[in-house]
Amino acid sequence: MGKRRAARELALKFLYQTEFNPDDREAQMEQFCERADTHHEITEFMKVLVDKVFSQSEEVNSVTIGRWNACPWSTGIFCV
Repeated sequence: MGKRRAARELALKFLYQTEFNPDDREAQMEQFCERADTHHEITEFMKVLVDKVFSQSEEVNSVTIGRWNACPWSTGIFCV
């Protein structure tokens, strides 16, 4: 697996984790990177990706919530 792909996968896993545990993101990041046990450059790129997501969280939420609300079904399935 390529390094950038591995970093993106780790970033998604970390973002999912923080959805359920939003407190003390920095401590979680350190623990997450230790458990990942991967190359330093992969975890560094993952941190960049995660920071960008959190810095643009309002925009991300407006897009995803807009798509959720635009869904024609009442089941609450996310529409892409």
